[in-house]
Formats: sequence, structure tokens, C-alpha cells
Amino acid sequence: MNRSDTPAFIDCGGLLEAIRCPHCGADLFDWWSEQMDALYNGGGFPRLAVTLPCCGRESSLDRLIYKAPCGFACVEISLLYPRAQPDEDCLAHLRQLLGCGIRVIHSRI
Repeated sequence: MNRSDTPAFIDCGGLLEAIRCPHCGADLFDWWSEQMDALYNGGGFPRLAVTLPCCGRESSLDRLIYKAPCGFACVEISLLYPRAQPDEDCLAHLRQLLGCGIRVIHSRI
């Protein structure tokens, strides 16, 4: 388990195909790379709020549409080579135990 005081980017590794605007669907991959470099503070992302270049609307790096799923979190639980993928019952139980939402992110390393 990894913890940080500010959200860290949890990526899907080699599975990432595209990053799109949640409002207008524009391709944001190149812009996103620049924003990630600009907002990273060496230990995480203290600020995720952004103004999108395509439509000028406000959003968050976490709300962009990542094809395959990615996200930002202060806690990451990694399963390396699991015997089986956690099913919805397992995830619901974890949500209840932790008292927060969970996003499953598969990563190709």
C-alpha cells in the first residue's frame, strides 16, 4: 500500500490509449502531458483543477476521460499478479470497510 498527503497519479501504464475532455470530447493527450509536468510538486498533485483548452470549461485532471482507466489517489493498494480479479462483492465490501470509493485501475507494466 502506498500513501501520500497529496493525490498521486495512478496510471494504467502501457494500456493508456487516449485522454479526452469530459465536456466536448476533444483529444487532450499533449495538453495533459504539459499540465502533469506543471502541476506535479515532486510528491504528488496538490491541485487537480484545470481550465480545459478545448472548450474553456473548468474541470479536474481526475475527471478527464482516460481510455483505459487512470486516476488520482492518496492511497493505492496494488495487487501484483493476483490469482483472480476482485469481483463486485469484494469491491463493495472494501468500500464499506474503508468508507470511501474505490476505482480499479489495471496497469500494464
